[in-house]
Amino acid sequence: MLSTAAQNKIFSRFCGTNLRKSLHENLALEDLKYLIDSEIVFSSVIYIDIFDFSNKIAGSTTVKVRDYLNDYYSTAMPIIQSYGGQIDKIMGDGIIVVFSRIFPNLETDRNAVDNSFYCCKELIETFYDTEFEAKSAIGIGDLYFCKTGVEQIYEENTALGHPMTIAYRLENIANKNQILIMSDTKLAQRIENSQYNLQYWSRSSNTVSLKGVNSKEIKVLKYLGQGNT
Repeated sequence: MLSTAAQNKIFSRFCGTNLRKSLHENLALEDLKYLIDSEIVFSSVIYIDIFDFSNKIAGSTTVKVRDYLNDYYSTAMPIIQSYGGQIDKIMGDGIIVVFSRIFPNLETDRNAVDNSFYCCKELIETFYDTEFEAKSAIGIGDLYFCKTGVEQIYEENTALGHPMTIAYRLENIANKNQILIMSDTKLAQRIENSQYNLQYWSRSSNTVSLKGVNSKEIKVLKYLGQGNT
């Protein structure tokens, strides 16, 4: 997970001082005392970014890009916070968020998975038909929570495992306003059984081959947001 120094280095490129201070106070990303080192825990990972980001900022000055991302972060991060998500990495417009019962307010594996979907859903609906229209994906399974790096030189609390790879690979093939989920998960089964409110969403599916995940083609469910009104 991102340390305070790492976050400040990233945020300083795009966010003003007040927003950076607010993010630290509200999300407490820098102090992971509750994070258990070297433990495998069932978790859910979401990867979300702005659709067609490169073209949207083409020709923009650094200051304009900073202001653009400032607005994006200031909307996205409180939503992530509200569902108990823990930000693992920020790569420009791309945000990787982990949901796990080892974090406060997520007591069970079901809580973690459900909140990851609700978070994704609200982000897509919030950014629908705005300059920040997004695309996203969810990876579910065991994550290895550990510390990487060299002691006293560079250390980082992070999470490793297939859910990270799944979220990354699926997000790569997602389209505008979509959430992609592998069909063989309990989350997908619950969604298919109408246990979630998807009144303004449409569904499709296809089979894909995901590098680094499975040697065979797998079925992927695609949920397309239509806004929340």
